Amino acid sequence: MGCRREHSWDLGVGRPGLEVRLDAAQDAWFQRMRAGLDGSTRTTVGWPSLLRQVGFGHVSSQTFLVDQPAPLNDAGRLAVADRLSWAAERLAPTGLLDDDDVTTIDALLDADGSHYVGHRDDTYVLSAQTVHVARR
Repeated sequence: MGCRREHSWDLGVGRPGLEVRLDAAQDAWFQRMRAGLDGSTRTTVGWPSLLRQVGFGHVSSQTFLVDQPAPLNDAGRLAVADRLSWAAERLAPTGLLDDDDVTTIDALLDADGSHYVGHRDDTYVLSAQTVHVARR
């Protein structure tokens, strides 16, 4: 989910590119978590190949696109705020976000502030998730 301007990656608060840094921090968090699991091994192929390698014969994938352009309604902006809050709560304690980004997120989540994501008319949602299904 995004909370950036449709034609710019500058939110008008903090350093430009927050969404990209949040994505990178999420990737780093996942990599750390995965490396900490007993018996974890790297995978160098995608899910369809992995599923076939372990014996599934019928593998299919489908990608679901969520495209809600700006301006979002109140519920949509609240959902973006919730997602941003969730990301901050998980990532800020890890040190994967710098202090400036944490301050920027705080400004975006401050309902009384001028940058509150819940009041912005440029907030939108664009995401894609792929689901892989396999049968024997």
